[in-house]
Amino acid sequence: MKDLLISSDGDLLIEQNEIMMTDGIEDIIQSVRLILLTRKGEFYFDQDSGLVYENLFSKLPNFDYIKQDIVTAITEQEERVSSVDSVLFNFNKSDRKLFVSIKMTADDIPVSIEEVILNA
Repeated sequence: MKDLLISSDGDLLIEQNEIMMTDGIEDIIQSVRLILLTRKGEFYFDQDSGLVYENLFSKLPNFDYIKQDIVTAITEQEERVSSVDSVLFNFNKSDRKLFVSIKMTADDIPVSIEEVILNA
């Protein structure tokens, strides 16, 4: 599947007046990142897309609940991902940022996302 390439700041990536495209593993990684960075219910045209953020906003976050929210969001919304094999966290409490690294299997290929930063 091909998709529009989105930059790290959320804009369409345009080079030499051409909109850049992504496909394959990079498209899967982009799709999963967008799922995790979208609060469920935030996108008007698809209220079911995104991640449930309620467990992120707790004073003492329960990482087991957050992990389950992440696994559920990915496996229910990205059909090319057959399993989420590992979710690792690094929580910066003073900045309220949660760094998430994910290993998953997509199209029978191991895929890693090194760091998604969630505001917690």
